[in-house]
Amino acid sequence: MTLERVFELNSKSLLSPATFGGWAVGPGEYLATEGSADTSRLIVVNAESGVTRNFHDAAAMESALAGLPGMDAELAAALSRQTSFELSTDGKRALFNAAADLFVYHFDSGKAVRLTQDAADEVGEVFSPDGRFVSFVSASNLHVVSTDEGAPRQLTHDGDDNHLFGRLDWVYQEEVYGRGNFQGHWWSPDSRQIAYLTLDQTLVPEYTIADTREVHPKLEVWRYPKVGDPNPLARLAVVDLASGASKFADLSGYPADALIVRVSWSPDSSEVFAQLQDRLQTWLDLLACDPASGEWRRLYRDRSPAWSMPSNGPFWLDGGGEFVITSERDGYKHLYLYGRDGKLIRQLTRGEYEADKVERVDSRARRVYFTSDRGDVKGAQL
Repeated sequence: MTLERVFELNSKSLLSPATFGGWAVGPGEYLATEGSADTSRLIVVNAESGVTRNFHDAAAMESALAGLPGMDAELAAALSRQTSFELSTDGKRALFNAAADLFVYHFDSGKAVRLTQDAADEVGEVFSPDGRFVSFVSASNLHVVSTDEGAPRQLTHDGDDNHLFGRLDWVYQEEVYGRGNFQGHWWSPDSRQIAYLTLDQTLVPEYTIADTREVHPKLEVWRYPKVGDPNPLARLAVVDLASGASKFADLSGYPADALIVRVSWSPDSSEVFAQLQDRLQTWLDLLACDPASGEWRRLYRDRSPAWSMPSNGPFWLDGGGEFVITSERDGYKHLYLYGRDGKLIRQLTRGEYEADKVERVDSRARRVYFTSDRGDVKGAQL
């Protein structure tokens, strides 16, 4: 696209009918949708040459899905003609949550697998990094199932309406992790462990609301804390897939109502990194936890007389010896480079602007790409 084309008033009409849908697994390729609403299809575009190809054989997918027990033919047709998929990291599998059950389609073999078949709803489903498993939450408990064959395995057993395992409650998704994000479990990079949160909302008061969207309003009851009411109590655990055993992080040195605001893994899967805050969010600690022992070490503490936001990151450089993370310690959100040992190497950005989001860390060039409001508080630029 030329600069002239970008700034033409009618540039919209000159754009390709293919809509960008994210980078594909192949190098230099991206996904796009093409066609009208009724005939749209998913294609792969070579960014350099512009040559396109179909992303998948929709007819083959439809036939494989339709052959599964209990699969409705109309549903199989609708799933196969989607223009977006939940893909495994290698792009070889697609995951579907439909008709209150989970299904996987293998693009290489053309095989479809029904992962669950029960009356319960499965939520929070996600591929393991190697694509061999899918984790999900059902009846407030964490489960895992192979993408090839086999029955689901229940990894936690104490979940109920007030005790959530691997799934966030209303407060944590709305106020901590972001509206609509209920994801409360995270795979290790080697696909052998899952870190997860448990949330005990027994002490959180109930709040009744009326759903007036229907002709006849329905009453719903939610656990919803007003100002000063107890928040749900959070704990951090790691479950080992081979043994099925869970180990909880020993956070006894922190207040019982401390917020666990972010969870991630080191690249070598040897440590879980967690961000903890007090309820007033005046400080933030970055912890590294040993999943085998539950012991932790604190890398640093940020303080603020007003408010501390959860940090974006860590974003690791190759080898896992260094990472980039955001902090608002000088009054603005900026990027900082740390060593794995928790020692600050240097502050990467500074000034009266916000480094809003890390887009990519290029380890080879030792360069970080980020969006910020520098130069224009009304928008963002790279």
